Amino acid sequence: MPEALAELAKDLAFSNSEYQDRCRRLRHLMRDARLDVMLVHQPPSVFYFSGNENLHVYDNECVVVPAEGEISLLVPHADLSRAHLTSWLPRVFSFPPGGNPAQILARILEEQGLSHARIGVEKRVARAACLSVHVYEGLLAALPRATFVDASGLPERVKVVKSPQEVTYLRQAASFTDAGMRAALQTAAEGRTDNDVAAAAYQAMIAAGSDFLSIPAIVNSGRYTGISHSTHKRQRLQRGDVLFLGLGGCYPRYSAPCLRSAAIGPPTDDARRLAEGCLAALGEMHAIMRPGVTFDEVARAGARGVARAGSGVDWGGDCGYPVGAGFPPHWGEYSCQIRLGDGTVLQPGMVFHQPIALRILGKLGVAFSETVLITETGSEALTRVERQLVVR
Repeated sequence: MPEALAELAKDLAFSNSEYQDRCRRLRHLMRDARLDVMLVHQPPSVFYFSGNENLHVYDNECVVVPAEGEISLLVPHADLSRAHLTSWLPRVFSFPPGGNPAQILARILEEQGLSHARIGVEKRVARAACLSVHVYEGLLAALPRATFVDASGLPERVKVVKSPQEVTYLRQAASFTDAGMRAALQTAAEGRTDNDVAAAAYQAMIAAGSDFLSIPAIVNSGRYTGISHSTHKRQRLQRGDVLFLGLGGCYPRYSAPCLRSAAIGPPTDDARRLAEGCLAALGEMHAIMRPGVTFDEVARAGARGVARAGSGVDWGGDCGYPVGAGFPPHWGEYSCQIRLGDGTVLQPGMVFHQPIALRILGKLGVAFSETVLITETGSEALTRVERQLVVR
């Protein structure tokens, strides 16, 4: 390590003891899966276990976690200084521009006597880039006597229950989200554009202290509200429009998303009934969410509320997914999902984003959501902007 990097004061998001506990719990799961070593490639998980944080993720960063022995971090050479600043790990390696990360990973494994090991890799990670085909094929060629096992989802099992420090970060992120949402709602008015509203939201969140966002601000109006995953496009707000808002302040890398909707002038009957369905779904779910309740029970409560919106409504059935550490383009962990038929049980410390977005496709969309913490006795919404169809 260059002397200048060795002298850097660390900028860690968590204490060494918390990182060590995370790796200890991962190793426990590895033993159950009979793995000698785990290669963690998904960027939010790389951050979670190593602390490594930078602007250029999805570039073959990897945490090498052996069942016994020292843990290593691999990053591109350009990100080496950032890795030494943000990671708690003393063993940090890099690969040069145009170099093959598989060769460096193979060397790390060989030096630790793991060339014949059972190696866990992440082949399937929902909604996020992970282990590239190029690197995987390079590992197969470099370590012909090793056995590679698909261990997708193993890191997520460690991450699903949040520590007190993670909850503190999520609360702070929620305060940034709330600041952006209030600014967006105050800016919304007939004649202004969706860009005006988005600019107000960004300014408020960043000024409040938010890190760069994991998902761009979702701000759309008119017919674009009836088309999923749309955002601002210089559309002027008109009387009778619905304004659809989705924001997620971030601290540090922990996002607390929230969806809200507003009517520009008196809301139409369709806007009212969609809002009623969204609000009823959230109310029904939050009324029963507590430790021991299953995902299926929560999803059934959400469906009962959505039914109040009436017929002709498009809804994807999403009643919630975990949130925590994330990098663009996602704030969700997606390790599980609250849905019908899932017997997974709620536990204290779980945190979910619960988006209820109802649409008349191509015409109109209304959405409300919260970031919700499961407590010892029930649930708590961390996002706190009043839940109602605002009229502007």
